[in-house]
Amino acid sequence: MRKPLMNKQQGFTLYMVLILMAVIAILVLAGSQLLNTEMRLSTNDADRKYAFGLAEDALRNGEQYTYSEIHKNKVLDDASIKAAIANGSSQASDFFGVVGASKIFEDGCPNGLCAPSIESATVAGTSYSNIPAWERTEDVAGKKTSYFDIDNRSIKYDLGAAAEVSKNPRFIIEYLGPAENKETTLYRITARAWGRNQNTQVTLQSVIRVNNS
Repeated sequence: MRKPLMNKQQGFTLYMVLILMAVIAILVLAGSQLLNTEMRLSTNDADRKYAFGLAEDALRNGEQYTYSEIHKNKVLDDASIKAAIANGSSQASDFFGVVGASKIFEDGCPNGLCAPSIESATVAGTSYSNIPAWERTEDVAGKKTSYFDIDNRSIKYDLGAAAEVSKNPRFIIEYLGPAENKETTLYRITARAWGRNQNTQVTLQSVIRVNNS
């Protein structure tokens, strides 16, 4: 007479074991997903810190390049700029609109050398953008492409073939014109770097003051 009761007990035990196994499986799955999320966040954070360090290096390189290659060898040798300074002007628009026949700094950032954005779209008959230089784009194969992704619109900070990055950092230089004392010139450098993942991106800026002597 007790045999049916034993069968019921065995069935109930099996039912509880199945429930327990299901709960354990859910806990294991949830724990695995949580671990994967934490690992992904940790990896993303590390990649961003890595890109931030590269952006800092590129920014410092851009500052040095501005002084040694641009200001010293191009700006100070440009007769139009010297004349504008001598005439007492300190407005940036008076300079990037008249930087000689070479037009060192332009709206389209040739070779990474940019005229700054201005509210007035035209200076000395030349149209300029009111879009910040670091946000400007160009249509490439029907797609709006950042100047930082175009070789002749920005300057590459080459890390070498061994670097673990999705692409090399790049920077642009904006000519902001002489400071009010006319003894120094202001430039804005914007650097952008990518991490190992190309979706990791860091942009940094600095404004430097360079002596005109």
